[in-house]
Amino acid sequence: MYIIRHGETELNVRKAFQGHTDSALTEKGIQQAENHGNELQAYEINQIICSDLPRAMNTASIIAKLLNIPMQTDDQLREVYFGFWDGMADEDIQQQYPELWEERKSNKWQFNGYNGESYEQAHQRAQTWVVEKYSSGTLIVCHRTFGKILRGAYAQLSPIDMMNTDFLHQDIYRLHNQRVSHITNAS
Repeated sequence: MYIIRHGETELNVRKAFQGHTDSALTEKGIQQAENHGNELQAYEINQIICSDLPRAMNTASIIAKLLNIPMQTDDQLREVYFGFWDGMADEDIQQQYPELWEERKSNKWQFNGYNGESYEQAHQRAQTWVVEKYSSGTLIVCHRTFGKILRGAYAQLSPIDMMNTDFLHQDIYRLHNQRVSHITNAS
């Protein structure tokens, strides 16, 4: 199984917490999706399962056309829901909610002061998805934070180890034999 993040969006450029907020792919994001499609032709991928949020679906549809494979959506692959922080830039959150920002810094894993979903709750969702839906030959298209959590759930990483990873738009990871391998940067 392989996993990538959707292409760059307008809210990514603003360094915002996207969560479930929609944001269009930038020209660079469209190019990233095309690069992924070209790079992934070298691998045995027979289906795409993507988040049902438009930025992931748009990325997946570009890749599905290039690979000529079917695509389906799954709402369990959605980004972590950041509640009333969805769509807000880091700097705006720090100005408007300084106490909550500090509280989050001290306990990101369980923090849910934005009335959304904690990373711990998203981890439970990821663990369930891995157990029920893991399939070799599948490409997952999801999001930065949920993608880190899903990879960590698959490899059984600790919360600290999982959150100390990153998930760039150009990264491609392979999930195989309880290991996560960074296979390329499709730039």
